[in-house]
Amino acid sequence: MTVSEATRQVLELIEADISASSLDIDLDPNPSSTDDPGKFLLEGELARVVQPFNGFHANINLDWFEGSDERPEIQREPFYWYVFALRGQSGEEVETYHVCDFLSLKSHVLDFEAPEGNDHRDHHDWRGEIQKLDSDTGYFRWGDEPTDEQRLGRQVQLRNIEVAAGDVSPTTSGHRTPSDNEESARERASDTGEIQNENRRRKVTTSRVVRDTSLARDVKEHHNHECQLCGNTLHLSGDERYAEAHHVKPLGSPHDGPDVIKNILCLCPNCHVRLDYGTRELSRSDLRETDRHRIDDKYIQHHNQKIVEEGAE
Repeated sequence: MTVSEATRQVLELIEADISASSLDIDLDPNPSSTDDPGKFLLEGELARVVQPFNGFHANINLDWFEGSDERPEIQREPFYWYVFALRGQSGEEVETYHVCDFLSLKSHVLDFEAPEGNDHRDHHDWRGEIQKLDSDTGYFRWGDEPTDEQRLGRQVQLRNIEVAAGDVSPTTSGHRTPSDNEESARERASDTGEIQNENRRRKVTTSRVVRDTSLARDVKEHHNHECQLCGNTLHLSGDERYAEAHHVKPLGSPHDGPDVIKNILCLCPNCHVRLDYGTRELSRSDLRETDRHRIDDKYIQHHNQKIVEEGAE
């Protein structure tokens, strides 16, 4: 299947989904700004179709490993959206698709642990697969990863144009970021706060960047919305439970932490505030962890040294 044919079929599915929704999503199938047959404009940003050929071959930005949030390029042209075209059983037609922004794919890249010993940091072309679990859900894996297990944070929604492009808001960094009403207000904005106790008064200024919250939701669901520090759960109406996701090394300036599973905790609001303001240190023995979800030691160390110790000075 050529990229032109895959793009044509994906656009037909996306246009049908937009027509069936109540959202006003800006789609330009034939932008004059590019000659790449696999690119189109989605919400004013370039999207690139990734067609199946012995898996998906996704161009990544190697600078991501150094902390960069720069966009990937194909034909020397940066793009924002990855659009994966999934074929049906016949292998001749595109049956469904998955759209994600480049920062979401970056999180999958940083989550890769090289099970066969090759970290693939020497080339831009990474082979991946999306296994269709049902009509609405898929599982994303890299080519070297085992086929008989699933990693936390890798389930993706299929035919997800409404979620990917229909709920976005700009950030000060110039990137687009999905908003999520479930996240706390301090997780969605830059803010200045004050905290007092009997011994000292401390002013803390933070700049937070929040984008794809699918990883945060996965962590909270994995822990059944129970706080990984105190074990408490906030019960709302009916069977609804509430918890908040906390990036141990914060996403915003000046910390610039990564949005990866190993940097995300499921917390109750009280414990979340204490970590935000650096009034509590973290240790491995404090955390309620599982075999599938463990916080990286370097993020715990960053919290204790940069947020707790420096914040108390």
